[in-house]
Amino acid sequence: MKKRSKLLYALALTLCLSIFFASSALLAVQARGNVETGREASLKLTYGYAGKTFEGLDIRIHRVANMFGNVDFELVDAFNDLPVELRGIKSQGEWKEVASTLMGYVAADEIAPAAEKQTDSNGEVFFEGLTTGLYLVEGFKADTGEGYCLFESFMITLPGTDENEEWLYDVEALPKSSFAEYEEKEVDYKINKLWKDDGNENKRPAVVEVDLYCDGAFKETVFLSSENNWSYSWKSRERSVWTAVERNVAEGYTVTVEQNGTGFLLTNTYDVPPPPGTGDFSSVYLTVAVMSLAGAVLVLFGLTRKKSEAK
Repeated sequence: MKKRSKLLYALALTLCLSIFFASSALLAVQARGNVETGREASLKLTYGYAGKTFEGLDIRIHRVANMFGNVDFELVDAFNDLPVELRGIKSQGEWKEVASTLMGYVAADEIAPAAEKQTDSNGEVFFEGLTTGLYLVEGFKADTGEGYCLFESFMITLPGTDENEEWLYDVEALPKSSFAEYEEKEVDYKINKLWKDDGNENKRPAVVEVDLYCDGAFKETVFLSSENNWSYSWKSRERSVWTAVERNVAEGYTVTVEQNGTGFLLTNTYDVPPPPGTGDFSSVYLTVAVMSLAGAVLVLFGLTRKKSEAK
């Protein structure tokens, strides 16, 4: 019973900590006052897995968008012309899709990072003197000698917010990771195209062009259409890192790339601008709800434990 209670506590605590990092760093909105765009920020990242830290990893970050007001984003530099939409994002899943989409273009177009450093003996890397904005932290796989540790790419805002909803200009984050043993077997990969354009189906192109990259190297260009049911399949080593990049996106459409294991879902959304004066800002309502749920689990655990001790 004690083991079960400890497990419940650990899971809830982990959830709380994970969501705290997400809400304070990844979806920094609804803070008091506007962002001080002229103020410098810093970012500390720690790379580790199961007690092991990684020294000498090349960590690359990209400044994707200006961040202003409380809060809105505007794509900048090499990202400005990409068919990516930042309005209306309300969940970690949607930010993950943005990161996956941008990573494809970074690899395909060889977009230079805003900053690049190596991790120290503690698996830490510290970027300072950064301009405020929305950043992409590149993902990669690290060789452990026994297998691969896969670190996900992710989006992060500078500044973030602290527990008092105040702007936090010195941000720390723990990139999400998973471990995979060495395996050479081949598995099936697949791309599916999804359209979100109700009422505007006539604006769809007849063919969609997609470039495929494996471990950062270009492999092939494939074409999706109604003739192949807007899908494409291929085989590859199970632990290869594939990215899919949609080219020549039709006018009026934006694209997101969602990867789930060996499957890719490329979604084209017809972008209907919001009415004047109704700017759509990102929110953390979902994040707060999950934090509240995790907090409730911790409270429930505490009450149950007190009752058990009283007996």
